[in-house]
Amino acid sequence: MDTEFPKINQYRILIIEDDVSLRIMLIQFLKSLNYEVFEEGDGDLAFDRVLDLRPDLVLSDLNLPGMSGMEICGKIKSDAR
Repeated sequence: MDTEFPKINQYRILIIEDDVSLRIMLIQFLKSLNYEVFEEGDGDLAFDRVLDLRPDLVLSDLNLPGMSGMEICGKIKSDAR
């Protein structure tokens, strides 16, 4: 049984993943659903990217070069913006 996912294009998603092949796979899948997808591969640059993009969803690896995914989540949660 094939399940068709709804086509939604008003949401912005930031993928924070240092594994290039996994990041590309996620980007291709989400773009096939017409999401606006952005990417970052380095934890130290990711938080600034979140502030610039204001994404609706952040998908982050936990183990990243620089700041970890958990640290990024903590900074996002504690930031008043």
